[in-house]
Amino acid sequence: MRFLTGNPRSSTGHLGIAFDEDGIRMLQVRDQRDGLRVTGAGWVPAAQASEVHTADAIRTAFINGGFTGRRCVVCLPRSEVWTQLTRFPQMPEAELKEAVVWEASDRFGIARDQLQCDWLPLGISEGSRQEVLLVAASTERLGARLEAILEAGL
Repeated sequence: MRFLTGNPRSSTGHLGIAFDEDGIRMLQVRDQRDGLRVTGAGWVPAAQASEVHTADAIRTAFINGGFTGRRCVVCLPRSEVWTQLTRFPQMPEAELKEAVVWEASDRFGIARDQLQCDWLPLGISEGSRQEVLLVAASTERLGARLEAILEAGL
């Protein structure tokens, strides 16, 4: 289970923060010889996680939850992440990077400068086209989530 820690010298994993429609879930586990053990857990109901007080709510849950370290892994709500399987002609990676952003902007109806986009190459399809999984999120929503985490001191 060392893949959970990201650091072979530490057996405590990153703090997982999952934003969801009904609140914010926080979890951290430790890798032990007999398996995983929860070392920290927290929950912030959506009513307490208003835009103005999100950082304070996260900070309070962090302090009260038994967490160690400040390295985080963040999960956005499904409603804020767009995915799309698409195909592109074969092209160099630099060109594909630009094509993916243009395609995501067009498919998801968001201006390129308001979109954070990445992709996962899936292989070559029939007709020698590159299959790609587009993953995108609004820069504004992503920024608000990350800002709250940073303001909380994580």
